[in-house]
Amino acid sequence: IIGEVKAEPQGIVAMRTGFGGTRIVDMLVGEQLPRIC
Repeated sequence: IIGEVKAEPQGIVAMRTGFGGTRIVDMLVGEQLPRIC
C-alpha cells in the first residue's frame, strides 16, 4: 500500500514511519520535485 485516504484529520497528509509513528508531510516549497521516500 502506497497510501490511503481517510476522513480525519481533514486536509493533512501524514505518513507512518518505520517505527510505527506518524509524521505530517509538509507542502512542497519552491520547485515541485518528486519526493523519494
